[in-house]
Amino acid sequence: LGFRIFVQAVTIPMVAGLVLLFLGPGQLLRMWFPILFLGFMVPIPESLIASMTFYLKMMATEGAVRMCNAVYLPMIRDGSYIHFGQDKLLVGDVWGGLRSLIALMAMGTLMSYISQTRPAARVLILFVAGPIAVLANVIRIFILCVVAYFWGSTVASGWVHDLSGVLIYAIALGLLLLLEEGLKKIAPAAKRTGKET
Repeated sequence: LGFRIFVQAVTIPMVAGLVLLFLGPGQLLRMWFPILFLGFMVPIPESLIASMTFYLKMMATEGAVRMCNAVYLPMIRDGSYIHFGQDKLLVGDVWGGLRSLIALMAMGTLMSYISQTRPAARVLILFVAGPIAVLANVIRIFILCVVAYFWGSTVASGWVHDLSGVLIYAIALGLLLLLEEGLKKIAPAAKRTGKET
């Protein structure tokens, strides 16, 4: 894994160097975003994954329990378990959640780049992409908790769990689109004047 990380990390400056060598500095400046976007392909070291996994799991689980209690669904978190009545739901390690978090942050970064808003608004979209990705994960666990409360943890751990993995992207994309639409009204991109040469 260490060699793989090294090779993929070296790919980014190598691509930049090839563009500079064959196409020149002007083209390199035009291609800065797709080149830096390749950074999302570099895998995270396992030591960092372990700490992030535990932190994300606890934060998402606590957030989902609070949402359930807010809508009068009595649930208690005990470590990775969520207890309700005589049943309980286990929130496993978020390897999939961590991967989806990275994918959602990549999606938010791309949206920030293509957004038709002012630079400050695009920076805001970039910084909000991470929290939106985390919120989408919390909403996913909340949905699983609601299903488990009414139909049991077995149902929540089955096809509903798999479907929620796809739903998380729709939720995050919807939130990002709503944010961009609001920013378009507040801070639309400046209109170009004059003829381009």
